Amino acid sequence: MSVFSKIFRVHFPQKILRWLLVIALAGCAGNKNITSNSANYPKQNSSPSQVIKISGTIPAGMEVGFEATWAASEKSNNCKYYENKYLRFEGAPTVFHIVEPLKVARDKNNYQTEVIVDRFLPGVCNWRLEHVMYVVSRGTQEPDKWWIIRQPDGYEDERGNVTIWCKQGGSKTEKVVSGCSYWNESLRGKPQRAGVRIHSTITEVQVDFQYLE
Repeated sequence: MSVFSKIFRVHFPQKILRWLLVIALAGCAGNKNITSNSANYPKQNSSPSQVIKISGTIPAGMEVGFEATWAASEKSNNCKYYENKYLRFEGAPTVFHIVEPLKVARDKNNYQTEVIVDRFLPGVCNWRLEHVMYVVSRGTQEPDKWWIIRQPDGYEDERGNVTIWCKQGGSKTEKVVSGCSYWNESLRGKPQRAGVRIHSTITEVQVDFQYLE
């Protein structure tokens, strides 16, 4: 080992060196998510071919929405950003993503919406539909959100009906949803699906919302 290398290692501990390396590698990544006027913002697909229809039931009084997220699957510096430009070395970067609410048609307790899987062209960032989430209102608190459709993650595709169980809370005069889950303890031992993976053959998904008794 050269004298210079020894001096460098003595005066620059490994932890600091790692931070400097991360900052250097992240230098080309910005600190903001992509905007519509950005160079790598995805272009609309004029001929989309995959649409997933989502339908089911929602109890009276429960407010439910849906939102879809398209994300860059290419992880180069041109397709990601750091949420905090001053603390890049504290965490991993976030890939560019677009979140949009889905239009929901509701007729009493029945609803229907849809998401265009290939709404955007892949482009240099290889854009794809990452997931669809339900958004259940909890009054003045942050809404309850979780995915109902998402990219495969190594598990077997789960298809068929999905039930979201929601617990009521609030005061005696005003009932609100306190939280929702796929899991219902009273159905222990019975199949309880935890959502659907995006697959080329999936065209319809039924998601029912129910109150826990």
